[in-house]
Amino acid sequence: MIKHSYESRKEGVILIEADLKGDELCVRVSHQGKPFVLEGKRAAPDIEKLEKERKKGGFGLYLIEKFMDEFHLGHEKEWHYYLMKKHLRP
Repeated sequence: MIKHSYESRKEGVILIEADLKGDELCVRVSHQGKPFVLEGKRAAPDIEKLEKERKKGGFGLYLIEKFMDEFHLGHEKEWHYYLMKKHLRP
């Protein structure tokens, strides 16, 4: 997502914050690039097709939704962010 946010620009700011409260891990990734649009991107990737095309990437959103308990997109002022939460179990 971050790669797509800055497109062909070689420079850009990315802020990664992590917070552990009790059994909940929160990771927030913020950037000032182009906002990510989820619409139409929730299908699982076609692994065989990606392998044939030798395409790198295409798994990010799938992996986030598979392994995280919560995932939210948002923005504050000029920053766009992705908030991911994982409930850790003892």
